[in-house]
Amino acid sequence: MGSGFGISFLRLLLLFTVAGFVLPITQASAQKKTFTIDPGSSVIIHGYAVNASGYQWYKDGQPISGAVGPNFKATEPGLYKVEALNIASCPSSASEEVQVLSGTAPVDMAIVKKSEDKPVIVGASYTYVLTVKNASAYPATNVMVKDTLPSGLEFLSMVTWDKGLPNFDQATHSLSWSITNFEGYGQAELTFLARSNKSGTITNKATVTSTENDTYTKNNTSTDIKQIAGLSIPNVFTPNGDGKNDTFEIPELSIFPENEIIIINRWGNAVYQKKGYHNDWTGEGLNEGTYFYVLKVKYLSGVWETYNGYITLLRSKQTR
Repeated sequence: MGSGFGISFLRLLLLFTVAGFVLPITQASAQKKTFTIDPGSSVIIHGYAVNASGYQWYKDGQPISGAVGPNFKATEPGLYKVEALNIASCPSSASEEVQVLSGTAPVDMAIVKKSEDKPVIVGASYTYVLTVKNASAYPATNVMVKDTLPSGLEFLSMVTWDKGLPNFDQATHSLSWSITNFEGYGQAELTFLARSNKSGTITNKATVTSTENDTYTKNNTSTDIKQIAGLSIPNVFTPNGDGKNDTFEIPELSIFPENEIIIINRWGNAVYQKKGYHNDWTGEGLNEGTYFYVLKVKYLSGVWETYNGYITLLRSKQTR
């Protein structure tokens, strides 16, 4: 409600004696007994009693100094009532109480979640940026950002933040970011580092809330969609003892400790097989040529993914 809003709330039947005479004061009951005012606003309560020579207003049972007119401008929450005084300053019975409540100013909190633009393969780290804005002129309080990471996405660390206090709960796999006071038209950013332990589409949603009433809730949630490429497996290695490319090395395989690999020659026979492969196959005892591999890796979610293709083994004479 804006400043100056009026409430005609008192016309009680008040009977009190003056010099042996009974003085009637007419009545009409209040239309409404509870009102809510926004921060910085006020409400005017009108008191009226016929033949009253004065008034005394009360807040929460205590007389309000200087509040002796028929109207009172309430700027604070509380319980208000009034007594009418006759010419002998004798008070009537007090009116019924009117409750004034403090409302919350409307705000417009918005959030945008954005992953790093660069292409990312499984197991490689990349950043997310959470941008929070207050699109209203009113300050917001107890702003809370929640971001629960999906299965397969691993939180690594907080990078930067310019307001409040962030925290990551490993048990719930969720990030929370608390900002106690957020100014009108303000903005805040948080950057954190993560990596995906599975290929495919990573869909991640973040939300923002505050104590105040939000006038537009459609921008309280932001969803980021990130494509994660699979393991990048080479198609040739040169085990010639020169210290370069001497093993069949698969980048980022170390993040999948549960894995299995089998190497098959062109006749369909397995020439190498291992669980928990550590990039250490040298092709020892085998001729140069092309071999077929089948690699299985287990994601954190418990799901296995299979990669297969051809690897060419080449050797050349070492220079003396």
